[in-house]
Amino acid sequence: MRPWVVPEGVATVVHSRYGSIKGLEPIAVTNPKGEFELAYSEKATGMILRVEARGMATKLIAVPTGPGRETITVSDGALIRGRLVNHGKPVAGAEVGLIAQDRGGFLDKLKVFGHPYEEIRIGTQEDGSFVITNVPAPVDWYVYGKMEAITALGATDPVKCTTTRDSEEVNVGDIQIPGHRLRGRITLSDGGAMADGMRVTISADRAWDSQTAVIGHDGHFEFVSLPTGKYEIFTSVLGYRLQKNRHIIEATIDRDIDDFAIALDPARSR
Repeated sequence: MRPWVVPEGVATVVHSRYGSIKGLEPIAVTNPKGEFELAYSEKATGMILRVEARGMATKLIAVPTGPGRETITVSDGALIRGRLVNHGKPVAGAEVGLIAQDRGGFLDKLKVFGHPYEEIRIGTQEDGSFVITNVPAPVDWYVYGKMEAITALGATDPVKCTTTRDSEEVNVGDIQIPGHRLRGRITLSDGGAMADGMRVTISADRAWDSQTAVIGHDGHFEFVSLPTGKYEIFTSVLGYRLQKNRHIIEATIDRDIDDFAIALDPARSR
């Protein structure tokens, strides 16, 4: 498969835009010589590009626009290996995630801060081992077992590691599966009944990881396999919102919790 190039942002003399941008081609695939072109409906001064190539590390780079050709060099990247275990026994067929510790983002004038790479996921082998290849460097990372993949067993604390150069091998060793439980109840302030299929989601502060639970008719919900850490909790209940115009609830979980209470108001109330 030929390398492909995705624009993450574009700058004009007036402003910078990021994400899905009207008038900007969403992707370009290189020709056999590695050449590509991306067009924008307005006059641009530069773009941030994400370059993906099989067997190479993802590259984020800001380049000027114009008639001249820019040369972008990609590299092999580093390798991260480890093993997922539960009480000393390997965990096969699970999923491991990798995300930069400083996820960063994009600022005005195509300035990149941190390392806004997308999460990388890989499955574990029969012996619980995993190998993540073509990892960008130098970057500080979190490695973790994905919560929804191992909920029946527990969860993992994010393990810190660093890739410093291309062709480096980083072994994070055994990643153990501990985990906490969070049970609670959601109440509707107007006394309404909980509709079918309403959901509540908990998202980890460090790792790019989350769980979603269906809320029972009595408002009860439960999450399991939560590593110790800080979390954000938000609800998806039709016609209702968190009280005090909040969008999320912040919580620190370092033990099993069985009485977590969330109250929602009708969305139209003020």
